[in-house]
Amino acid sequence: MDNFKDAIKKQAKVKKPSSKKESMVSIDTVPDNIQNSITGYNKAVKNKKTAEAEMKILGSEITNFARKHQDKEAFNGNYRKSYKLGESNSVKFVTSDKFSIDPEDEAEIKKILKKNFSSYIEEKFKVNIKPEVFENEDLQKEFMELIGDRFNEFFETELSLATVKDFDQNIYQAVSNQDSLDELRIFIKQNKPALK
Repeated sequence: MDNFKDAIKKQAKVKKPSSKKESMVSIDTVPDNIQNSITGYNKAVKNKKTAEAEMKILGSEITNFARKHQDKEAFNGNYRKSYKLGESNSVKFVTSDKFSIDPEDEAEIKKILKKNFSSYIEEKFKVNIKPEVFENEDLQKEFMELIGDRFNEFFETELSLATVKDFDQNIYQAVSNQDSLDELRIFIKQNKPALK
């Protein structure tokens, strides 16, 4: 018989994001002044998108530079979450201690972190009792007597992996070099740094 944690892990489903659905909208005729406002609005949206695209390209270049600088400094024992880049016309580069991990990448992450895996990665479980248990008194009674090997008849489970607090700083002690760090970043994605 499995222990409780193993039973949850066997049943766990990886949570996938839901897809968006498009709705059908009818097109109505509007007065000229409203049409002019719509035209101006759409032009402003286009200008905004152009500016955002330019910011994305330039921001990516700055972020790549800052990330390499941060890695070099951190491997030398001088980790900082933020940097002010530039002199008279500057930008602030700020990272966070938030990461996303696909549980299906656990084996790859273990290969990279080796013995450090359990020090830096936590398993997070979510367990929901199936609605059928609440609707059926026999199942409720059986549930109260305790579950045993029939775990999957009562629970839908979900597994996620999460980094421990201060992972962003301590990861430099968990990996031995930049190549290992770059490989780890394929599987553990840090929230995008901000440029301010």
